[in-house]
Amino acid sequence: GIASWASVATTPLAKGQLGNVVHRVLQDYDLPDLLAALAPTPVVVRNPVDPAGAPLSAAAFLRESGAHPHVKVEAGD
Repeated sequence: GIASWASVATTPLAKGQLGNVVHRVLQDYDLPDLLAALAPTPVVVRNPVDPAGAPLSAAAFLRESGAHPHVKVEAGD
């Protein structure tokens, strides 16, 4: 998955993100806020991508989404 909807909104040519679109969501929250709200429930993110569909490293995902201790990222670093 993507690290944030804001990154999709600011990427000129986002690929394959229509399924991730939630109308007007950025007025209320972004995915880092959702991850924070899920604490302490463990969350696993597998194979994160950037808005253009390129693989995102675990470090890059955590940097963009916030380093929440309950979030584990499994990426093909």
